[in-house]
Amino acid sequence: MNLHDKAAGTGNRTGSTAARDLTDANVGATQVRTLLLKGEVIGEYVNAPLVPGLTFGWSPEALQAVAYVAHSHRLMLMDVVSGAKQEVSATSDVLLPAWSPDGSQIVFLEKTGRKTFALMRVTVTRP
Repeated sequence: MNLHDKAAGTGNRTGSTAARDLTDANVGATQVRTLLLKGEVIGEYVNAPLVPGLTFGWSPEALQAVAYVAHSHRLMLMDVVSGAKQEVSATSDVLLPAWSPDGSQIVFLEKTGRKTFALMRVTVTRP
């Protein structure tokens, strides 16, 4: 299964995944793309294309989980079957979450300044 199938909800994972486009008439031609998983926003793109991997990353298939950037800008883990969530509290200003091949760790960029980032790594405990 490819990422497009997962984002469109047409893959073999269970749960509701949806992508939607919204246009705010009060702001003119503002286009907001929101990617939802089990009612939770895992990606929101304002006047920009949906960029897989920027704000979320799928776990290896056996784990059936996703790591994503929450509204708090912290790293959040979600079990895509049950919808159980777990916030990784020691994180902030997260971008590009990516799972290790065995699913035991997630690496991501953490914004440390105006144009500076640090490469971070956390060990995964299941939500």
